[in-house]
Amino acid sequence: MLVTLFGEALIDELESGRDVPGGAPLNVACHLRAFGLEPLVVSRLGDDVDGERLRAEAVRRGLDVRGMQTDRDRPTGRVIVHQEPDGPRFEIPEEQAWDFIDSEAAVRAVAGGSPGLFYFGTLAGRHGVSRSALVKLLGLGWKTCLLDLNLRPPWFDARAVERSLASADVVKATEEELRLAAGLLRFGGSAPGPATTLMKRFSLDRVVITRGPNGAFTVEEGGLGAETAGMPLGGELVDTVGAGDAFSAVLILGLLRGWDSATVLPRADAFARAVCCIPGAVPGDDAFYQPFLQAWDLDGQETSESSVL
Repeated sequence: MLVTLFGEALIDELESGRDVPGGAPLNVACHLRAFGLEPLVVSRLGDDVDGERLRAEAVRRGLDVRGMQTDRDRPTGRVIVHQEPDGPRFEIPEEQAWDFIDSEAAVRAVAGGSPGLFYFGTLAGRHGVSRSALVKLLGLGWKTCLLDLNLRPPWFDARAVERSLASADVVKATEEELRLAAGLLRFGGSAPGPATTLMKRFSLDRVVITRGPNGAFTVEEGGLGAETAGMPLGGELVDTVGAGDAFSAVLILGLLRGWDSATVLPRADAFARAVCCIPGAVPGDDAFYQPFLQAWDLDGQETSESSVL
């Protein structure tokens, strides 16, 4: 079963002076691979040192790189990450390689696999070229399409949000992203009201809302599905870069393994909190994952296709 992640693969420039591999699809894929899955990232890298570095890192982590295209004309993406009291702010330059994902090459990369789960975000469709590739891939008959709303100013508007939501089965968003989406689509109210409205308007199977230090909740058929309260970090806060991607990875893992929301939420929240205690979005050592593999009884087990929604 094919688990495909579409969009940005890039270098994050941290305030500490470090630059590390990043981009939500790549971050999530690295976590999924460490959890024993075989995800495919569809993205585009420049023909440059950063592109070579990202490709080599993906290979080192055991990722399938046949979906990573090479752009001879545009640079590999870079994002400047600013740490602010409410969380990281991302400065994302235009005209980067991942804005120009080729449709035909993207379709070839996923050909031959059984369409299982497809992950994408609104940011990946900010440019018309990559948006066209995204539309083609979304039309391939995936069992589940998971949208990470990831609203990054100024790269979204009401049309982009509505278009993305209309293609999704499951949506994951922060409280702030839910508020922004509700404003753009002209409905309001306090949580979980906007999430319920979102679910009904777009016929979604599930909406998952993260609340930073206050935990997370889901809205499913019939109303509020599950909720997890905030817990202590368990270590010193380094940065929150990639916390949302860590949460998304465990959410995907839960969808594939058939975990219910009451199981998924605390696990995703715990993993996201652990990632807040390391620099950047992905740990350098796979030993980081071992406690989670053991606690969740994942060692040596395979994921069932039938578990996907």
